[in-house]
Amino acid sequence: MACRIFLIILLSCAVRAQQPAVRQDARNTYAIQGVLVDAVTLQPITKARVAIAPVTKGDDFTWALTGDDGHFRFSNLAANKYTLSAQRSGYVTQALDQHDGFASSVAVGPNTDSEHILFRLPPECKISGTVVDEAGEPVRDAQIMLFRTGVSGGTDATRESRQSTTDDQGLYHFGHLSPGRYLIAVSARVWYAQRPQSRPDIIRTTITGGSNGSYESSSGGFSGRPPELPNDNNVTSPLDVVYPITFFAGTTDPENASAITLKQGDKVVADLNLQPVAALHLRLPGADAAAQSGLLTLQRKLFNGVSVPITTEARINAAGGVELVGVPPGHYTVKTTDASHPQQEESTAELDAVTSGPVQEYAVSGAQVSVAIKLGPGTTRPTQSYLQLLNLKTRDYFNQQITAEGNIEFQKPVPPGAYELSLVNSRGNFIHSISAAGARALGRTIDIRGTRAVKLTISVGLGMGQVSGIALRGGKPVSGVMVVLVPDDPANNGILIRRDQSDTDGTFTLPGAVPGKYTVLAIENGWELEWLKPQVLAPYLAGGTPIEVSPNGKYDVKVNVQ
Repeated sequence: MACRIFLIILLSCAVRAQQPAVRQDARNTYAIQGVLVDAVTLQPITKARVAIAPVTKGDDFTWALTGDDGHFRFSNLAANKYTLSAQRSGYVTQALDQHDGFASSVAVGPNTDSEHILFRLPPECKISGTVVDEAGEPVRDAQIMLFRTGVSGGTDATRESRQSTTDDQGLYHFGHLSPGRYLIAVSARVWYAQRPQSRPDIIRTTITGGSNGSYESSSGGFSGRPPELPNDNNVTSPLDVVYPITFFAGTTDPENASAITLKQGDKVVADLNLQPVAALHLRLPGADAAAQSGLLTLQRKLFNGVSVPITTEARINAAGGVELVGVPPGHYTVKTTDASHPQQEESTAELDAVTSGPVQEYAVSGAQVSVAIKLGPGTTRPTQSYLQLLNLKTRDYFNQQITAEGNIEFQKPVPPGAYELSLVNSRGNFIHSISAAGARALGRTIDIRGTRAVKLTISVGLGMGQVSGIALRGGKPVSGVMVVLVPDDPANNGILIRRDQSDTDGTFTLPGAVPGKYTVLAIENGWELEWLKPQVLAPYLAGGTPIEVSPNGKYDVKVNVQ
């Protein structure tokens, strides 16, 4: 079966002499052999590290170096399937025909061809630059966030790719990048900023968010910081400033960020200049419990629900009020985390910060959601599992652990929206069906449209199936195609979709199939499709293979490549 791909760091290698191609020796052993080439020029890549590992034992690597002609060979192999990956300075480390986190494994054994492999390795791309302040001086320790935008995982969206920090010269660097479209955001602290001293009624100050973690003081002062200015609530200080999150090339509005398009081997310089703005002081009613636990964070949404934490000071007074200082203007989400259940992070508010002062619209309007678990035949109560509600538009999620009694009470109100339901840490359990009072239930989704209480009944089953098979064109196996298991009504059951990539012998495996009716599709060059949209997959369904999966069922199918 094809394997999900993880970055492989090749720490050592064994140089193998090139040998004549041998299909099968007297001991019934086999070989993997081929040539590694530059994906752009198709020229051989010499002295590259190539690795194989049995798919059943992914950490049992065998290494080799390519010769002057780019050839590699692994001999005396047992019949099996093997991952094949390659690494060379100046190139992207990846596996054979890697797409969107999947790759083709090499099938080795009788009646398979594993000795004529053409492995195309793409040259790496790089983005680097310098971050300077309003005086043109380098900004050290700035947090650089790299986002990739485009189709991945069936959706056209922007996702965070990597993070880095600037050095003492304000320099940053991202190497080993694949071709694509990228966005850059910078978050930094103004080194000379001074916040007005805490009012006498402030009993605790917590620094939270960003990359600096959190810490607190009972007086609001911190060792190693510059002296704070005296506080006068009617006077602002010219030194009470912040850098808003800034995007390449120079905007503070994520909608106006400039994308950097990288082709194979491109090296781009992207410099950024930060400009300070007056810091806001926000007073939040009703947030004292979260802030006093140190688990209140302020986050800014950037792209497609991607949120980044903002470094702020949360000051709590004797009356339980909370004041956030050092906040740039912007639209934010206030989040809290239950210290005893850290997986249950939940959005508690949306707010627009434009001017300092009390936040009027802090409380969340939403529905109180309760859930009853109904067990199917042979199913035990999944007490270590969490039920997750994922907002399909904002990507906000709500997690709540299933109790020993099989009941769930979400602690925070759930805002209106369409939510996909799934079991986290399910231990083989799956959601069989959902019924709802106070909301609309369709497939594995619910639609909450107001603040009316929502009561869900979830039927839980046990015993997922497995669909295996072979992708064919003209009766011959096809390697490297995207295979998709599409459920009936995919618009409301997107979480049931399973994917794989066909191996060199055309075979694939789709485990974890929830019982139900499906169509199996094999699509060549389908990796750039927004396959989570039902209308995108609809033209392919007539050419797919229908199948009905029963509990614990195992199936072997033939699928025509489209």
